[in-house]
Amino acid sequence: MTTHRALLAALFSSGILMGCAQHQNLTTASSGTAIAQAKPVRSIRRPAKRRTHFLETGRTTTSTIFRSEGVPNGFTDASGLTVPRGFRVNLFAEGLTNPRRIYIAPGSTPQRYDVFVSESKANRIRVLREQNGDGHADAKFVFAQGLQEPYGIAFHPAGWLYVGNTSTIIRFPYRAGATSALGRPQLVSPLTKGGYNQHWTRNLLFSRDHSKLYVTVGSSCNTCEESDPQRAAISVMNPDGSGRRLFATGLRNPVGMAWRPDTNELWTVVNERDYLGNDVPPDYLTSVRDGAFYGWPYAYTDIAGRVNPDPDFGPDHQWQVQHTTAPTIPVQAHSAALGLAFYPNYTKNRLMRPPIRLFPDAYQGDAFLAYHGSWNRSKKTGYKIVRVHFQSGRPVSVTDFVTGFLERGRVWGRPVDVQIAPDGSLLFSDDDGGKIWRASYTG
Repeated sequence: MTTHRALLAALFSSGILMGCAQHQNLTTASSGTAIAQAKPVRSIRRPAKRRTHFLETGRTTTSTIFRSEGVPNGFTDASGLTVPRGFRVNLFAEGLTNPRRIYIAPGSTPQRYDVFVSESKANRIRVLREQNGDGHADAKFVFAQGLQEPYGIAFHPAGWLYVGNTSTIIRFPYRAGATSALGRPQLVSPLTKGGYNQHWTRNLLFSRDHSKLYVTVGSSCNTCEESDPQRAAISVMNPDGSGRRLFATGLRNPVGMAWRPDTNELWTVVNERDYLGNDVPPDYLTSVRDGAFYGWPYAYTDIAGRVNPDPDFGPDHQWQVQHTTAPTIPVQAHSAALGLAFYPNYTKNRLMRPPIRLFPDAYQGDAFLAYHGSWNRSKKTGYKIVRVHFQSGRPVSVTDFVTGFLERGRVWGRPVDVQIAPDGSLLFSDDDGGKIWRASYTG
C-alpha cells in the first residue's frame, strides 16, 4: 500500500502538483529556459465540524481575535524592554517598513558588518551597515525592490544572494560588500503562492557545504488535506533549483530554520493550528529528519509530548497518527514562533576572543526564538524573545530573554527574526515597530 508520504513525493516529483512561476521575464537557473505561467492546483478544504473551541480539559472557551494595533508612538529607546542581568538592549536601526528576515552578509567583521533585511510589505531587500563598532546601523541601502513579499535570504559562496519570494526563489549576482544588486534576478524555482493567514513566508537555508538549498512553505489553510505537497513541508533542492524533493512533511507552518552548532542537525520552529483552545496545540521547536512526517493535519503533539489525533482529520487517518514524529520540544500555543538562531560555541571552539563581548559560556550552543505573538487567544501571549537551553544536544528549558513588547495587554512590538551578529550580539527584528534591536552582554 502506498503511504501518505510516498504518494505526495511521487506526485511532487512527477510535476503533477507544482506551483506557478510569477515572473515570465526570468530564466531558470538550471537550464536558462523561460518558465510559462500556470494555474496552481487548489487545495482541498474540509468544512469545520464545530464552532465551539475546546481546551484539553474538555471545557469550552471563547477565542478573541486580536489584530495588530500598531505600536503606539513606538519605542524610541530600549527603556521598556527587560533582559537578564548583565545584558542590555539598544536600538540598532529604525524607520524600516515591515522588517522581517534578517541575515548577516558574508565577509562581515565584528567592527564592520552588513545586515540584509527583507521588508516584505515594501517588496524590497535593504542593507544596514554597521561600520564603526558602536552597535548601531550607520547607513541604509536598497539592495533590490519590486519583489513579491520577500522573506528568506541566503548567500552562496559562488557569488549569489538568494531571495524567497512568496511564489518564487530568485537569486541576484553578489560579491561581499555590495549594497545593491549587481545584475538582474535569475529564477531558481517556482513556489506555491500565498497561504493561510501569514503563511506566505518562504524561508531559505543552505546546507553547511552549500550543496543543497532548503525552503519552507506553510499550509494554505488552518487545517485541511492539501492537494499540493509543497505545502506544510520543507523541501530541498540543488542551488540551481534542480533535483527538488520533499525533505520533511506534516509541518503546518515552518518558518525559522538553523543548523545546531557543530552538527549537521537541521532545526525549525513551527506554528500549529488554530481554534482548539488557548493552549492547544502548542507551537514547537524541533530537529528535522529527512523523510519524517510531523503530523499535520492528522495529529498534533501536546505540551507533554504526547501525539494526539486531530479532532477534524485524525479519526479517519489512524495510520498517519501512528506514524507521526513527535517534535523535540513544544512551546506555548499561539506564540507564533517565527525566528530561530543558535548562539555559536565561540569559547569552546576558540573562534573569537576579547575585546568582542560574547554571551556567557552557559548561553553558547543555546537557541533563541522570536515569538511574533498571538492573534486569536483570549489572553495575549508571545511578543518576546526566548532562550531555549540545551544540554547534551537536547533542549531542556525555555526562559524569557527579551520582554516588554506586551505590557498590560497592550502590544508595543512584534519580534520576527533573530540573528547572531559578528560582534557577538543578538539582533532581532520588530515588524510592527519598523525596527531592528540589538541585545549584547556587558558583564
